[in-house]
Amino acid sequence: MQSSRVPHGGKEVTYGPFPFSLWRPGGALLCWFLAFFFLGMADVRLRIQCEGKLCSVQQSLWRRPARSFEQARLRGVKVTERKVKNGWRGQTSLHFENAPVISLETVDLDEAQVQERQLWALLDGQQQRFHYDSGDRRWMAPLAWLLALAGALAILDGLRQRRAFSLRIEGGAVTLQEPARWWGLLPSHSVPAAGATAILVRWHLLDAGSAKRPQRWGATLHMEFPHGRVEALTTIPRGGLASHYRAAEGIAQALGLRPAPLREPCPEAVLTGYEHQGAGMVVAMIWAGLCGGSLLGMALFGVILIVLDPPALDRNVDKRALVAAGVGALALAVVLARVPLGKTKELAWYRGRQGASRQGA
Repeated sequence: MQSSRVPHGGKEVTYGPFPFSLWRPGGALLCWFLAFFFLGMADVRLRIQCEGKLCSVQQSLWRRPARSFEQARLRGVKVTERKVKNGWRGQTSLHFENAPVISLETVDLDEAQVQERQLWALLDGQQQRFHYDSGDRRWMAPLAWLLALAGALAILDGLRQRRAFSLRIEGGAVTLQEPARWWGLLPSHSVPAAGATAILVRWHLLDAGSAKRPQRWGATLHMEFPHGRVEALTTIPRGGLASHYRAAEGIAQALGLRPAPLREPCPEAVLTGYEHQGAGMVVAMIWAGLCGGSLLGMALFGVILIVLDPPALDRNVDKRALVAAGVGALALAVVLARVPLGKTKELAWYRGRQGASRQGA
């Protein structure tokens, strides 16, 4: 929204905030989900060493201690077959007396049958040793942290792109330093306002779109002078609707210019997009927030719990996970519901200015 204040004799007009691109939180959620998955897989390693009268089983390299079973407690071996696109796969499982079933990784059926024969040979006394190692996956941990960082950067970049910036009117000039497209700031520049007649909003087609993808438009601010001369105030087209016209009105008011009509109206594609993303999308956004937020809340709870209490991997999910899922669902639903409501308000503001402009003309 527009704001004006008078520091050291000057005035500042806030330009923004700008729309938050939904692909950024969506991409961040995907990155965090994959990070959670890879971080869990990095800690999964199964090693079985049967020699003599004991079988040593270590199911996780970093946290779970090894367990030992008497070889005599191994009651049976079974291969579960599964049909896949390129053939058959098999999973070997070891059945110990009074202990959970230990399943090896799913491999080609021939390899699983070899494992089965080796284990039966061990049980029959024809083989003295059996060794199995699913492999070290700690290389996944750095990948998981990179994905988590990518998700955080997507959110931070979205917030930065949404952030409003100020145009300073002082000494007969408009001075600004606007954010760059990604990181950093563009060089500060000033446009002398002497002789200016109006502040214009000009629209730029950023993406022509297609049958499945709507057009994407952005706007910049310009200062108009006599004889058709125009000077650009901002150089990067940005999304949004009311923020551009509010800033133009604020600059004109600070310079003492007569409020100009909407010289270049907003493209119809922008208005259509705001109509489609308005109040009718509230229910859909709330539903998306409830689903995505519950998964995100539970995932974050799981990461924090494992870091603080590694033995929790061996326990069942308790009620705290459901509470975390509920909090995450409520928080994300509230955030996403504000998006279409804000677009409805912006569209109503613009329609009102458009009607007033037509009456004034």
